[in-house]
Amino acid sequence: MTPPQASPPLNDSLILLDLPAADAGEAIRSLAALLYQEGYVKNSYAEAVLQREAIYPTGLATEIPVALPHTDVQHCLRPALAVARLSAPVAFGMMGDPTQQVHTQLLFMLSITDPKAQVQWLKRLIESFQVPGLLESLLAAKAPGEVVALLRPHLEADGQQAAGAGGRGALAVTLTVTHPVGLHARPAAKFVQTAARFSCSVRVANLTTGSPAVDAKSILRVLTLGVQQGHRIRVEAEGEGAEEALDALRALVESRFGEEERA
Repeated sequence: MTPPQASPPLNDSLILLDLPAADAGEAIRSLAALLYQEGYVKNSYAEAVLQREAIYPTGLATEIPVALPHTDVQHCLRPALAVARLSAPVAFGMMGDPTQQVHTQLLFMLSITDPKAQVQWLKRLIESFQVPGLLESLLAAKAPGEVVALLRPHLEADGQQAAGAGGRGALAVTLTVTHPVGLHARPAAKFVQTAARFSCSVRVANLTTGSPAVDAKSILRVLTLGVQQGHRIRVEAEGEGAEEALDALRALVESRFGEEERA
């Protein structure tokens, strides 16, 4: 089992409340400028985030939509998490499907210096977004310190559970994910879209980390597994079309999701 990654540093100076922004680009630039001013990123960071967001958008259709803009480690100096609550929602492309948009007031911008930690940080954040009432409380927060106090317990909690066993009638296959970004961005979206084509139930667990099995048809659940390159996953299906579903998912993973580029 891989050791837990350190949670993103949180402090009041990296929280912006009621930030005005005409669009996603302006919001990203403002939050990136704060990270640069505080010495966490290089002056190349903002443009790198914008370029990545144009190709691999980070909007998530959570109960209250959020966005997770970030970029490669060469533009970062120190690990950090900056948070912005916008004065009005702006449109971000949806993670895994740039043709769709989500309108969000909450941005969580990462500065990552260890490439191996990226998936784990995103996993922790996405898990926290599913805590009942948390995002609503962030929208209502009165001060930066309140935002920090709301987020810190969820980002620092281990939250790891033993993987549950599948149903007795389930078929299963174990696969190794070799795509450079693991089950993140487009690979995760393709995995979920493939699973959703079948009427049977499909679940997936990260055997490498011991993460619990989750619904393979939910992009948010799949992202919480934190599957990185080289991790072993167990995919199980039960019901009509189970064998066909496993064959399709096996072919997708073994073909490296039909992609060679990095996300």
